[in-house]
Amino acid sequence: MEKKLLTPYGVYYYLHQLDRLKSKLEPAVQALLYFPPQNLSELGELMGLKDVEKFEEIGSWAEEWVKYLQDIGRLDQQTCRRLYEEVIGKINEFIGLLENCELITPKLEILDIKKIRECSKAFFNEETLKWLSDVGGLAEFDQACVAIRSNLPTAAGFYLLRICERVLRELYKKETGKDVEKHTWGAILDELEKHYKNKDKPPVLHIIKYLKNVRNSIAHPDKYLTQRDAENLLTYVVSVIEEIRGYIESL
Repeated sequence: MEKKLLTPYGVYYYLHQLDRLKSKLEPAVQALLYFPPQNLSELGELMGLKDVEKFEEIGSWAEEWVKYLQDIGRLDQQTCRRLYEEVIGKINEFIGLLENCELITPKLEILDIKKIRECSKAFFNEETLKWLSDVGGLAEFDQACVAIRSNLPTAAGFYLLRICERVLRELYKKETGKDVEKHTWGAILDELEKHYKNKDKPPVLHIIKYLKNVRNSIAHPDKYLTQRDAENLLTYVVSVIEEIRGYIESL
């Protein structure tokens, strides 16, 4: 059988499936009380990598877990943690494979290719790296760097804008003392505007409002980011991360 090759959209799609799987498992391994994660359908999607050149092992790994879950029906806490750790390993493996078989010569327009290759470590100090990891945005930032380096600007944009929403939620929780629940990006901004009505608000909110409009734009199937757009967006997001972390720590 002839092997398939991963397309630019495929890179985004399978990284997204790995990230979704990680997000579903994370609460189960970090909570004080264990509740088994439900509907790990991403494993079934990842099985498609069995037929993709250089990514077959990840697809076979996913297939083994699908068969295992079909047999046992329910993950115990120890097995859930093992799957979670393996997913993180597979994300790194996937990114590593992209780096090793990179057929596209990076053509950056603004950013330094050396910094992009080093990913988050080149943009943040240790304190910010830890904070970003705690809020769940570190892997997404690194994936955005890989996408920018691979000239996949729209995919990079989706990762970067997800990070913005994550850090905005952290600001909301810190300022209001309330859980974010299912509030949308717009709803969070509206509540923060009311919260800051009679006091100074952090200037970074103006940037976040602009980025929300960018997110709304590229959510449309006919819209996309250029390489320059994605590189500019990364510089905005770095500023948002640093400013919100600093503001939260000053409260």
